[in-house]
Amino acid sequence: MTAKQLIFILLTLTLLFIAVIGISVWLYKFKPEILAFKPRVIVVDTNAVERIDTLALKLDSTIKVVNTVSGQRDSAQMTIKLRNDSISRVNMRLDSALTAARRNEQLKEDAERNAGVRIDSLAEANYLTFAKIYDDSQPPNVAAILKNVDDREAAKILKLMKRKNAARVLESMDPERAAVMLSLGALSAR
Repeated sequence: MTAKQLIFILLTLTLLFIAVIGISVWLYKFKPEILAFKPRVIVVDTNAVERIDTLALKLDSTIKVVNTVSGQRDSAQMTIKLRNDSISRVNMRLDSALTAARRNEQLKEDAERNAGVRIDSLAEANYLTFAKIYDDSQPPNVAAILKNVDDREAAKILKLMKRKNAARVLESMDPERAAVMLSLGALSAR
């Protein structure tokens, strides 16, 4: 015999042995009476059956509770959705009210600004009137009057007077006060 034949025979015997063992295990497990073993008897514990029935009842009641809770959850979700919708509508109304309030505030500011412009225009007209009056007055008298007026207002009046007359009024003033008037731009170019 050759080595190939010897290996072939050995392999065949090994496979045959594995097949016999596999069949024996299958027979022992599923058909033990063929191998002269007693068939397996399943002993049913009546207490175990009762416990299983009790567990089944408990499982049924648990399922009912879960279904009830699930329904309540769905109801709560619907309530939350409705409330969220209500909150959204309230937020939209609030945004509209805020927009209207901002618009009203802007209108108020515009009105105040326009009123301020009118007041400024009236003040300018008054300064111009005083400047014309002081142009026709004596410079020492004008200097004495302006001594009792705020520096900025005095500077505005001097700025609106004719240059020549304003220079004479400044000459009649205290030098320090005249310097303040010049620094405020009383004689700046018009």
